[in-house]
Amino acid sequence: MASLDIDIDINDLNADSGTRNRRVHPGSDLPNTWIDHNQEVVPPARVYPAENNVPVNYRKYHEYWEAELQACTYLNAFLVQFPTWLPDFVGALEKNYKDILPHRMTKDKLNEEVMQILNLVKERDSRASEIVDQDSAEGAVSCWLNMLCIDPARHPATNLLVRVGRRIGEHLVMCLKDHFKSPRPSQLSLAINPLVDPPATPSFPAGHAVQSYLISYLLVASLPKLPQHEPPPGVDPKAAKGLLYQLAARISENRVVAGIHYPVDIDAGRDVAIECFKMLQDLELIKGLQKKVAEELEQYT
Repeated sequence: MASLDIDIDINDLNADSGTRNRRVHPGSDLPNTWIDHNQEVVPPARVYPAENNVPVNYRKYHEYWEAELQACTYLNAFLVQFPTWLPDFVGALEKNYKDILPHRMTKDKLNEEVMQILNLVKERDSRASEIVDQDSAEGAVSCWLNMLCIDPARHPATNLLVRVGRRIGEHLVMCLKDHFKSPRPSQLSLAINPLVDPPATPSFPAGHAVQSYLISYLLVASLPKLPQHEPPPGVDPKAAKGLLYQLAARISENRVVAGIHYPVDIDAGRDVAIECFKMLQDLELIKGLQKKVAEELEQYT
């Protein structure tokens, strides 16, 4: 039988798979050659607390794993508890933005929105580097991690909460974008030359705004003694003041400065984030995670 000629490109194996790098481990076959195959090769079973009267002999996987993917379990809990979220959100946006959705605007309203974008072009020189950084998911997430000095290894719950806000916000906004299918500003005005490539997604509502505000609200709700943050989320979120809220506003506005969103997209994104945040406060899974965040950053509780 002919042997297989397998050509492995080390660069391909080291390429980013979307979650973390896959590294080649030299000598990974050595333990198999060293161990005595005639003896047991696993540790002895121990008795751990039973689950549903079923014995547990070995420890489970770590409590915190790949945060970006673990966040999917929180997204699932949201979808299960709020099965009608999409028609509910669509109905609210239709009511509040009926005549000012980008594809329904009058010519005068569209011209007003585009002029606001053009008036912000002067901000591009000073904001270019942060706009480019925030254009990617990891670049945007790093803003909160850096502001709160979050080390994913030492603050796994806080890192996970940030990813939960990003993941749930992403799911909600993509479904809403698909419903409204609003064109990007540069599709309707040749005067707009975006600083970065517009995402291949509809414009309304703004995804960065949904995710940014949702992350900030979740963090502030977990850390009630963050200096100069008021009022507490849930009282009047639109009037909230504090560095984390300002960060969300800055990241959101940067998308308008970049020429890839209308101002109305940002307003709608913030509204979606506020309503989603209120709903998440009823999820036990979220409450448990917020409690762990408070324990990690006890100086703010």
